[in-house]
Order: sequence, then structure tokens, then C-alpha cells
Amino acid sequence: MINGLRLKQVRELLGLTQGELALELAITQSAVAYLEGGYLQPSQESLLSICKYTGFPQSFFEDIEVTAFPYGSLLYRSRKSVDASEKTKANRYGQFMFEVAEKLSQKLRSHQFTLPKGRIDAITAARITRSNLGYTPDHPIDDLIYDLERNGLFIFKSPILFPKVDAFSVWAGHDNKKPVIVLTGDSYADRIRFSVAHELGHLILHSGLFGDIQEFEHEADIFAAELLMPEEIMSSIVVEPFTINKAARIKAKWKVSISAIVKRAHDLQLISDNTYKSLFVQISQQKKKLQALSSSEIPERPRSLRGMAEAIYGQEIDYKQFSEDTKFPVFLLKQFMEAQASREEYTRQVHQEKQSYQEHEGKILEFPLDKKANGKKAKLQ
Repeated sequence: MINGLRLKQVRELLGLTQGELALELAITQSAVAYLEGGYLQPSQESLLSICKYTGFPQSFFEDIEVTAFPYGSLLYRSRKSVDASEKTKANRYGQFMFEVAEKLSQKLRSHQFTLPKGRIDAITAARITRSNLGYTPDHPIDDLIYDLERNGLFIFKSPILFPKVDAFSVWAGHDNKKPVIVLTGDSYADRIRFSVAHELGHLILHSGLFGDIQEFEHEADIFAAELLMPEEIMSSIVVEPFTINKAARIKAKWKVSISAIVKRAHDLQLISDNTYKSLFVQISQQKKKLQALSSSEIPERPRSLRGMAEAIYGQEIDYKQFSEDTKFPVFLLKQFMEAQASREEYTRQVHQEKQSYQEHEGKILEFPLDKKANGKKAKLQ
């Protein structure tokens, strides 16, 4: 007996309408609708056709339990900017990666969310978050994604890109208790950082969906700006006459875009309206040069999903066992893993006093195995 909702999820992941799937399976659109609604069970022959066409194993469709994964901040995107099918497909990729992470977490003691959550103002929330991450206002956040994963957030990179959506966030799982950010765009490093900070703002400030959507987006921007460019430090380093070159030096240290720096300076009334307008004219005129500057920076990528899989199934992941345990097809698991950061990406070059640069293990997140694993530790590197 199959779970019709599973068929619907796979169809939406593949970006198909009911009619398109029906055509591939040589059945009617109404038959697909009845199958998805649970009003009809497929024959064994039809089930084999479904599995063959989608690439998903029969055990996946027979799975009764379905993990809760709301649309979250995808609901804040207008229909004009993102159509419904694109939102749904992005959500399905996020949901399936979250399901894999949840199943891996059952074998590991994963990190718990330790950042603030509640209806407080955006600036206060950002300052508390900075403090909880261990940063003073005068210190840039070195690796935002790593710091958030270390504090219990699930952050996933979608293997499929959605140009109109850089990222989205959602409280998922049982009782919507797990914070998740899904990266769905292919942007420059500075834009990815701001998108992650923006989505973190939604998670902390807007756990409920009731309110003015435009105001929610504005509050998330304020949160991100204060998190990445604290008012205290900006007030001391932004001084008129403020130029593109000065903004570029701030960018190099604080890892945010020149446009974001100029906007932040104007919002804090550190530069005049005329300077603000003049700088954006220069940004437009020097667009290619500034894009080249941003493209030279290596974007942060999340590591936790791939790291957990490697901790359980080995550095050379045993995909056959991985698939059997999770009920997801090997091809999709490979897509998920390859989209996340490799161990090598988390290796840093550090300067040791009176020594040359040396390679070291970098930043490591540890996921201790449960008691059944004899107390051994699985390191997320």
C-alpha cells in the first residue's frame, strides 16, 4: 500500500503536473489525482512503472510517516517574483534534505538550537545573536554558516538552483521545532551571507506567519544589517567624505557587498542623501569591476548534511546502505551530498607564530553517536 502524498511530493520535486506524470505512466490525470489523494491504490505493474520513471524505490512510496515541512519564508515571496510551481519545487528539495538529516540525526546526538527566538525587535535580536555566537560588535563574523550550524541550525544547499529565490527558511519537523535554512540561489559570497542572515532574522523574529509580509521582510533586512554590520562599529568607520574605495576596504574585512555597506551607512544617517545617490551612480558605472571583486571571493557552503552522512557511512559514502536506510534513491542522495561543502572546504590555512602557513583540521563539529554505538564520536568536519 502506498502513501499518495509521497507520490505527490515526488511529482512536485520533478516539476511535473498531474497531466504530465499521467502521460509518462500511460494513465489518466484523474487516476494520478486519485492516487495522490489516497482514494486509489496502484496495481503492482503501475507501481513498478512509477518507481522506474521516478527512480524512487517502492519503500519510499510505502512510507506512511511524512515529515512536516511548511513553506516558511517562501510565503513572503510574491507571485510576481516566484510562481507557485517554483516555490513548491524548492520546498520539496528542502523537505527531502531535511528528512535525510532527521534520519541521520537519529543515529547521532545533533546540536540543539541555542539562538534567541521570540517577538523582540530586530536590532536587539541581532545584537543578542551576535553575542551568543561569540562576536563583539567590533569583530566581523568569520564564517556565518559554520557558526549557525554549530548552534543547531540545519542549513542545506539545494542541488537545483532557483534564480528568483536566493534562500528560504522554515521551522520544520515535529511541532515545527527545527530551524532550517535552504540555499537555493547561485549568488556571490557577500550576497549569500546577507541572505543567510536575512533568513535567520525570519526564523528568530517571525516564527508565526501572522502579520504584514512587507514588514516582515523589512525587519529581516534590519536584522541582517545589524548582525553583519553593527551600528556601533559602522559609526566609527564610516566618515564623510565616503568613497567607493573606502567601502571596498570595509567589504574586504566585513564580507558584505559594497551596495549593502552604502545602504547601511545611509540608513544610519552616516552619509548624506547626495553622497548616497552619488555612490550608487558609481556602483552602476563600475558594475563589472565590482562584480569581479565579489566573484573572487569563495562562497560559504553548509557542511552538516554531508558531514553527518560521512560520519555514519564513511568518507567514501556507502550510498547503497545510505539509500536502504533512508529510502531515498542513490541518485538524489548523491545530488544532495555533492551540493554541500566537502571536508577539504573546511580545511583552513592558519599562520602559526614564527612558522610558515600550515594546513590543519579546520573547524570541526562533533556529533557523538548514541549509546548503541559504544560511545564513539562521529566528527562533522
